Order: sequence, then structure tokens, then C-alpha cells
Amino acid sequence: LDGLLAMNRARDWPQFRAALDRLHAPSANVTYADADGRIAFRTVGRLPLRGRGEGLEPLPAYEAGVEWRGLVPPAELPTLVDPPRGWAAAANSRVAPPGTGPLVSADNATDYRLRRIAQVLDAGDAHELESMRRLQVDWRNEQAALLLPALLPALDAATGLTDAEAVART
Repeated sequence: LDGLLAMNRARDWPQFRAALDRLHAPSANVTYADADGRIAFRTVGRLPLRGRGEGLEPLPAYEAGVEWRGLVPPAELPTLVDPPRGWAAAANSRVAPPGTGPLVSADNATDYRLRRIAQVLDAGDAHELESMRRLQVDWRNEQAALLLPALLPALDAATGLTDAEAVART
């Protein structure tokens, strides 16, 4: 809780980053923006420095070199500050390409939500409170857009749709 309180009281990115270092709960992604125009993103939490592997399969504890060597230092967690594209987002997707840092999670959401965020944010130079509100409740599903061309012909060929199914089809 001390880390969350410090995060809420931070006046700039260095203070905010120091507060993030105090968050020891399971990993999470935190975004940051300030009145000076700085934006940032960082993964927080404690991740093990593994002797071998990424924790995706059991390893024999009796073998040398498999034990944890401590925790990943906060400075080595995925971080993005003032990206050239002008925005930062995660949407539960993988935040760092495989092999570029510690594995934060192998159970990430597919990137279709992140692609939609990118599509909306890249479509304009400036966003304001109202455009961000619209983005928060945006129903466009990029995964559905990818799958529908293949699925709709099969549905069109289906017979015996209920009234509710026929309405949903339209």
C-alpha cells in the first residue's frame, strides 16, 4: 500500500518510478502521464531471476543451476518512456518481444485489443478526454473482423436459425 500511496503523491516521473519500485504484488502494467507531456509505461512487481528456463515447465530441483538467483531488478522490467509514436498501451498483451527481457507472463491476451487501440490512437494527432472515453467503451473487435469473412459464409449456409440467431446475424 505504501507504493500505491507514493504513486498517487508523485509529482513527476522520477518520483512515480521510485513509487513503482515499491510495488511488490504480482506483476501488473502501469501507465503514466503528466502535465508536462511525459508519458510512460512500466511493468511492476517481483519476478524471479531464474537459473534456467522461464518457469513454464517443472525443472528437477536436484540439478545445479535451476534455483532462483534473486529477483529481477526494477530497472530491468519492461519500460517505455516518451515513445516516438506518442502513446503507450498494453491491453493485457505481451509488453516485450520474446527474448528481450524477463518473461513477465506467458498467459497474455492476443494482441487484437492492442491493435484496435493503435488504430484509434494513430488515426489522429490529438486526443482529449472525450475521445479517450469513447476508446474505453469501443466495441470494435479486430479479432472478429479477421474471423468474420471466413465464418459468415458458413453461417449463411446454415439452416434452422432461431429468430434470435437471425437477428444476431444481421
